[in-house]
Parts: sequence; structure tokens; C-alpha cells
Amino acid sequence: QTQVEQDQVLEAKLEEVERLATELEKWKEKCNDLETKNNQRSNKEHEDNTDVLGKLSNLQDELQESEQKYNADRKKWLEEKMMLITQAKEAENIRNKEMKKYAEDRERFLKQQNEVEILTAQLTEKDSDLQKWREERDQLVAALEIQLKALISSNVQKDNEIEQLKRIISETSKIETQIMDIKPRRISSADPDKLQTEPQLTSFEISRNK
Repeated sequence: QTQVEQDQVLEAKLEEVERLATELEKWKEKCNDLETKNNQRSNKEHEDNTDVLGKLSNLQDELQESEQKYNADRKKWLEEKMMLITQAKEAENIRNKEMKKYAEDRERFLKQQNEVEILTAQLTEKDSDLQKWREERDQLVAALEIQLKALISSNVQKDNEIEQLKRIISETSKIETQIMDIKPRRISSADPDKLQTEPQLTSFEISRNK
């Protein structure tokens, strides 16, 4: 935008210089005409010609000054234009670097996002496996508790049976001891048939007690 404005100012200056040059040519033509008619005119006309020559000189000085100013401004604006072009190139290079960095960062971000999604999927799968394992473990623990209770109940029952058998054996031992004590006295009796029947009755009683 600054360059466009400078070009517009330069064009205006150039138009002004061209206008002054055209006006100078017109005055030169008038001056030539006046110089041609100078010999034919009076002193009064000579004074007018002097005024015209003075104006002509002033116009020439003004034109020269305008050209010098125009050249100086043009040189200054060309330098500013080159500086702006250099800055624009530097800004473009910086922008290209930033775009390249942005593209690299975006690619790295997408890669990391894909890795995160993969890890999330793996973690979800592991959580599912862990949940299944917990459910299976709870089922096994429940089954083991049932089996353990059944085993404890069975052991208690067996312990009771063992105690009962111990009592029966103890009672049987006592009965056998009593029988051994009774035998000698019965042998001394004179009835052999009665001696043969007594052990059978005793065995029947033992079986009944069992």
C-alpha cells in the first residue's frame, strides 16, 4: 500500500514536471516571438519583454528545482521500495519456515494421537480381560468356599462318626473284658451245653450294641 501511494505521488510530480515543461515551451515560443518583434516595438514593449524574460527565468528555476526534488524523492522512494521488498521476502521466508514447522508439528501430533488411540484401545482390552479374570476368580473363590464348607461339614461328620466308633470300641472292649471275667466261672459249672450257648448270646448282644 505504501508503494502504491509513493507511485501515485511520483506520477503526480511527473505530471507537474511535464506541465511545467509544456508551459516553459510556450513561454519560449512567446519569447522567440517577442525577440522577433523586439526591433519593431517601442521601449515600453522592451520593458514588457524584460518582464516576460524574468518570468521565463523564474519558470526555468522552478522547473529545475522541481526536477531536482523529483529525482531526490524518486531515489528516496526507490530505496524505501527496495527495503519493503527485502522485508517482504524476509517475512515470506519466516512464514514458510513457520508453515513447515506447523506441518511437522501437526504430523507429529497426529502420530501421537494415533499412538494414544492405540494405547487406549489396548488399555480398554486389558481392562476387559482383567474384569473377566476377576469374574472368573470370584466364581472360583465362591466354588472353593462351597467345597470348603462341604469338606468342613464332611470332616465334622466324619469326626463325629470316629468319636462314635471310638465310644463303640470302648464299650465293646469293656463288654469283652466282662465276658472274659464271666467265662471262668461258667466253665466251672457242670452244664456243657449251657457253656456252648453263652458265647453265642454274648456275640449277639455285641452286634446289637454296634
